Amino acid sequence: MTKLLPIRHLGLILLFFNVSYFLNQQTISWNEKRINFYSNATINVIAKVIDINKNDQTSLSSLTLQIQRLKTDATRWHHVNDTIILYTRGNDYLAVGDIIYIKELKCSAIKDERQKNFLVRNQYRATSFCTSKIKRIKRPHMDFYRFIHRTKHTIRNSLKKKLPSENFNLLSSIFLGKRDTTNFHFIKKPFMTWGITHYLARSGLHLAVIFIAIATLLNCLFIPIILKTFIIFLMCTLYALFSWSSISFTRSFLLISGYQLCTLLKIPINSFHLLNIVLLSCIYFNTQLIFSLDFQLTFLLTYSLILINKYKHLNPGQSKFLRKKQPIS
Repeated sequence: MTKLLPIRHLGLILLFFNVSYFLNQQTISWNEKRINFYSNATINVIAKVIDINKNDQTSLSSLTLQIQRLKTDATRWHHVNDTIILYTRGNDYLAVGDIIYIKELKCSAIKDERQKNFLVRNQYRATSFCTSKIKRIKRPHMDFYRFIHRTKHTIRNSLKKKLPSENFNLLSSIFLGKRDTTNFHFIKKPFMTWGITHYLARSGLHLAVIFIAIATLLNCLFIPIILKTFIIFLMCTLYALFSWSSISFTRSFLLISGYQLCTLLKIPINSFHLLNIVLLSCIYFNTQLIFSLDFQLTFLLTYSLILINKYKHLNPGQSKFLRKKQPIS
């Protein structure tokens, strides 16, 4: 029976990868079909603005639109749920949450595989440029995403006014996750000279530092463990909401949330199992992350750190690496 157990494990692993590969191929096929539909097409759309990013240097704004209804030529309206990127100027009156109408929107043609891979990886369907005025149909009185968008931009603009340019660039890049493209090259050059440019990238380490600082401070106050766990989770969630995310930052936030949830529910914490759950959750929402280099590196490094930490705590009389009797935790 013990000899068959590794074979069963191997079979389950092969089954998991085969099913994952099949589902991934189906997702890619569906995405490419939708991308080819929008390529070089002229459409009328009713869409919701879900994100706005403005380049202060070029005054060019990129709007992330979630299309709700569209039609081509004289056809009837079709209900869809696709996301596109729209580049525009002069539509500063728009805000996140607005319902807009765009007539005869010309989508960009897909010229090469690199552009198509970018759309598939980010789950977009098309990109387009709009120079005309966009008609706003409706603005909801209350919108959660508009509140988050305005608050984090207000925080960033307030810091930009009060801090020197170099200090703001460092703070915005490292702790807020958004670079100021105007003067960023001035602080990037010395980092390139010393070979530490990766320090300017947003990573999960910054969230971990804040988590450790809050936990250390709360340990000095001698408050109940449930209240302390809730405060840590709330502070980390607010920090994640009011800053710009990345793959490694998301991985760190989900891991910390898992730790806090296990503490509240009094479940034994297993770092290896938690990381597996986080990995599968990220892949479930976007299978194309598997082919992203930063996704591969952040999870590979985290797995390595967990295994190294386990290896360091083994007794000298134990086997060279990990024994079956001792679970990875």
